[in-house]
Amino acid sequence: MSDALIKEQQISNNYYKEEEVITARVVANYGDPGLDGDYFFDIQSRFVVVMIESINRIPTTHKNKGLFAIVRRPQHLWISSQGSIPASGLNTADLKRADALGNVNTGSYQSYTVSSIPRINFPYRFGERISIRKLKKRIRLDDSSFFGSAFHKSYFANHAFNSSSYYNEGLPNAYIDSSRETETRKKAIRPAVDNGVGYYQYPVNGGAGVFVTPNEYTYYMAFNKFQFELFWLHTHSGSYVTNALAIFNSQDQNGSNAQMARQGGYYFNSYGELGLSICSYEDINVGGKFRTTSSECMPLIVTTPNTFPTPSRREIGTILYDPTYETVQQ
Repeated sequence: MSDALIKEQQISNNYYKEEEVITARVVANYGDPGLDGDYFFDIQSRFVVVMIESINRIPTTHKNKGLFAIVRRPQHLWISSQGSIPASGLNTADLKRADALGNVNTGSYQSYTVSSIPRINFPYRFGERISIRKLKKRIRLDDSSFFGSAFHKSYFANHAFNSSSYYNEGLPNAYIDSSRETETRKKAIRPAVDNGVGYYQYPVNGGAGVFVTPNEYTYYMAFNKFQFELFWLHTHSGSYVTNALAIFNSQDQNGSNAQMARQGGYYFNSYGELGLSICSYEDINVGGKFRTTSSECMPLIVTTPNTFPTPSRREIGTILYDPTYETVQQ
């Protein structure tokens, strides 16, 4: 393992000033998506979507900025696509992916033909509390190394959902619904060009910016109404859940208090999802997440002295020895 990766994995709280670190809870793109899917695994391995503490807040139409953020995962956890991927008609048996150390998996995630990439020791959990800090330079949508994927947007229509979710974990009966479960599995990315999401490019010497439409391999991050509600119900209990259900199920769209009504009511009653196109934070990896070492491809060699080879020819040399003696008194 390289020194740089070792240092990245051994970050401690003492490395950062206390005021720079804030806590957040994982809302979307948890787990180890770099190894648990065949489409868009590269971009999904780079981030998590979080809600910044306190998580007791419910987003409103007028007040939702700053509550949620894209957080860059430690780069030693990233998975990259190897080789070219056709714009359509992908045969997943031909897929090849690699981790930061060059370990490679080939074939579909459901049955790898070669599997040498270790899994994350502590995969991101739904609702997990993590420590994050602001990046020195935020990542914009025009950075293809973060917002780009080797997969063309044409794949998204048929491969927009992950294979599993946390939907059935202790939800109140008033919220259980099969269509909601499906929506909670939606990937936390969207093709930028399909949704008119772009960025402004400004001249070096100043002047008006020009709106740039990204290419068909660029994605921004997003999560929908049901993913947020599942997160909120998963992380709260008691009267919090009862009051929230009235809002989530549209029985009390503006909330029971005047403050929420003044802020325009529940955000997701007006909008189906919330999009994010700038990454301003990184996970400082307090828990020490890394890809565990594996001995699957290491040959086992057992050697005893009896197995050492015997040379077929020996050269006989001469040892010069001139002893000295000491007189012993009788």
